[in-house]
Amino acid sequence: MASESPPQLGFVKEVLFLVFRCVLSLSAAIIGAVGGCFTMCSLNQHYYGQEFHKQLHDLSEHVPAMVVRVAAVLLPPICAWRLSRSSEAWKRRPNVRCRCCRSVTRAIFAALVAGVLLGVLVGPQPGPYDSHVQDRDIRDREKAREKSAKKKQAKQEVEDRAQPPEGDR
Repeated sequence: MASESPPQLGFVKEVLFLVFRCVLSLSAAIIGAVGGCFTMCSLNQHYYGQEFHKQLHDLSEHVPAMVVRVAAVLLPPICAWRLSRSSEAWKRRPNVRCRCCRSVTRAIFAALVAGVLLGVLVGPQPGPYDSHVQDRDIRDREKAREKSAKKKQAKQEVEDRAQPPEGDR
């Protein structure tokens, strides 16, 4: 008599494998998102001030924020779903021993790409180029007030000198 494993053991094994695959996929997505954000920060810092970077900033200013939000919500899961689907090329690979390795590899790759896409979409946009904003110090405003007060005082003194006193008339 050959001892066969109970059917519950197969179910537990499949659940553990699913949890393992989910943890690996989640880790890959987090690493991809952090990497995407870091890449955007590095590119922003490296190319800041160059003409094409300014043009990219102007282009990103014209894209409505709602479009970016919808893209950040929809594109990563659609990309992960498309990349994780089984294709004929994966099925024909003779050198892969088991199906579980293919599914784990596809899940990790899809999560990584989706995480990078998410990181790029929510990462810092090119810029900021705020040439239209003038930086003014508070002290400049106080100096301007003092200057205008002195001008008013000098103007008043000139007017007082120009008018003869009332007793001389």
